[in-house]
Amino acid sequence: MAVVEMGKLNLVAMSYEKDKVLNALQRTGATEIKLHSQTEYAAPMTADCESLKEYLSGLEDALSKITDSVKQYAAQYKIKSDLPKDGCEISYSEFIGAKDFKAEADETVKEVNRLLEEQKKCSAELTKVKRTLAEAEIYASVEQPLKLENTSHARFKIGTIPAPMKVNFMQAIGELPLASYSFVSSSKDSELIMVAAHKSEAEKTDAVLQSFGFVKCPFDDGRTGEEVYNSLKEREEGLATELR
Repeated sequence: MAVVEMGKLNLVAMSYEKDKVLNALQRTGATEIKLHSQTEYAAPMTADCESLKEYLSGLEDALSKITDSVKQYAAQYKIKSDLPKDGCEISYSEFIGAKDFKAEADETVKEVNRLLEEQKKCSAELTKVKRTLAEAEIYASVEQPLKLENTSHARFKIGTIPAPMKVNFMQAIGELPLASYSFVSSSKDSELIMVAAHKSEAEKTDAVLQSFGFVKCPFDDGRTGEEVYNSLKEREEGLATELR
């Protein structure tokens, strides 16, 4: 039988596949096996773990935000959501082939954070618009500009007083002979009034208004009450659409 010169082979494999590898080598009948310890030729891997942890944390945070947003949207609009319970899966070949995976992931995280910041600003503005809309509702029926111009002899004011004070206000303002008022509209809690007074009684009129919790109209940009209300309503609907 011819003798063939032996070659030396260092084989590295996963420890949990050791038995399979040894059995395969044994079946060849062409190997002489000398076991090394599992650590004899091993060297500890070096990696920037803190950087990797921070990167992983960013990805997980973005995924969590996306998941929460989708769940909230699905619940609000009663849409069935088929979100995977344990994240998503890709094949080994897809993972190996994704050379730009980190770059794409970075862009995704950046885009998620941008959208969530935009959502936050949009939600804050929507809350503000709804609050202003509630104030403007009582002015919605006013078809004339809410900004009243004084004349050389008369002073004009438009605003609200609490509804329970209506009767007492009428009595108090009635004691001023050079002052006049008109109730324009009302709501559950407030009365919208327009007051006119001669300049000689302007201070007394202001004192009466102040004593009854008068709140001057905050919309004095020249638009009518109807225009102010419709504009706010349109903005509210626009913001709700942006959020969706």
